[in-house]
Amino acid sequence: WDFHISKAHCNGPVIPTLGGMSKFSAPRGNDMTIYKMGIIVMVAILSPLAPVFAGQSKLNLNWGNSSATVSQSLYKNGVNIEFAYVVSVEKIPAGYILRQSDIRVVSAQGQPVFDTGAANQMATAVLFPPLKIDERGDPVEVIEFDKYLAELSRAVNRPEYDQLLSNPQFQQVLYAKSIEVWCYWVCFWREPELESGLPLVEIESAEYFGVNVPSKSITRYHGIEDGSQSARYTFDSAIDGEEAKIAFAEAAASLSNGRSPNLLSEIKEIRKHDSVSALVEPVTIKPKSVEITSQIYVSDANGEQSSIEVSTFEFDWY
Repeated sequence: WDFHISKAHCNGPVIPTLGGMSKFSAPRGNDMTIYKMGIIVMVAILSPLAPVFAGQSKLNLNWGNSSATVSQSLYKNGVNIEFAYVVSVEKIPAGYILRQSDIRVVSAQGQPVFDTGAANQMATAVLFPPLKIDERGDPVEVIEFDKYLAELSRAVNRPEYDQLLSNPQFQQVLYAKSIEVWCYWVCFWREPELESGLPLVEIESAEYFGVNVPSKSITRYHGIEDGSQSARYTFDSAIDGEEAKIAFAEAAASLSNGRSPNLLSEIKEIRKHDSVSALVEPVTIKPKSVEITSQIYVSDANGEQSSIEVSTFEFDWY
């Protein structure tokens, strides 16, 4: 894989939501299935984040070998799922390896989940493959990616999802997006210029399915949080306009092998906003808590649709 890391590639795996493959159901036939696939993919790829920093920072992770229990809450369109898992950071000669293990579904809508198959499907919403990181904290390589795809396929166990996973462009989206957790946790905040107090404003253009989509992002350092020894950082980005509409239509066409309807003529407006708030240790940028909010709005010939997803992470390092 050609691996160009950019903030545009950091926005979470595209997987089924609670209730299995409901996002891929087809209440109005195959065209609706393709349309919803397009919505899912646009949520995944329209995340306008600027390039990961070029390594001029004096910051150094210097974590050694460390692990944390992560408590993650995932809210999406009225459904809330609580997860717990372990992340480990293993020191290697050229940096670190980030690994995830022991994913557990704590509850769904406040209730325990006893169905193993359902719990396995839910767990794919937070699953990510191992990641190689350099000593500055920049992602270098996603490793064991094929194993990650196999785990998604095995957990979901639906032919339509296997078909989606076999699409090379969708695999590229998943590969690039596999770095998103680390970027939101750490690498967005390691730009030393942020500590001057001036916001970092970036206007970027990233290519999605052959379409260059412009975006604007603002990253801010808010100083040491009152009553703590941790620093607060925030990130906001926005995408909209004609290019986003074209990219949406091209994504749907690609993922359906050209069988999608002419979505571009139906879409009136599409826009996406992402915000991140992180509390981290100064200098090492080791995360304490992170909240990510992603909102997407689509207006088309059938009316208006909106979606909101909020993920919160709490870290207990040991």
